[in-house]
Amino acid sequence: MNTCSSCGSQIELGVAQCPNCGIEIKEDVQPQFTQQPPPQTIIINNTKPASPPGKGLAIAAMILGIVSLLSLPGGIVGDFIIPGSGFVFGFFGLVGAIVGLVLGVIGMKKMKDAGAPTGMALAGIIMCGILLALNLISVICTICVVLTICGACGASGGAAVCAEMFMYM
Repeated sequence: MNTCSSCGSQIELGVAQCPNCGIEIKEDVQPQFTQQPPPQTIIINNTKPASPPGKGLAIAAMILGIVSLLSLPGGIVGDFIIPGSGFVFGFFGLVGAIVGLVLGVIGMKKMKDAGAPTGMALAGIIMCGILLALNLISVICTICVVLTICGACGASGGAAVCAEMFMYM
């Protein structure tokens, strides 16, 4: 179909004049075609979204808190299983809680800056803070007991008895 240049109405091919306005149609008029928009390309992204920064640090803080929690009774009970291991367990629990606390704080700051939820980092910070205090108390109590036993042994003159007691601690 052609379009009339005067009135804009649609005219069939081969008609000599416009049926609407009566103007003569030239033979050299080319039919007009409406242009179709190009097909749209849809891109499907099946990749997982990147985890928020600091999430790994928050997980590490929670794991170190759990390890520190497990080392706390090990410090108390460890001497009965492996003599001399109580102080070692308490020391590793103390170090684990300190490192976990630091990682939790750094992870929380990174997650806050990214606008991600900070619950996991907060849980790690709380757990490591509490266990830091408990492990510190455990190590201090162990040192006090050792110093008390040494003082008692030294006052009674039983250095051999004191050395034998420490062999089983």
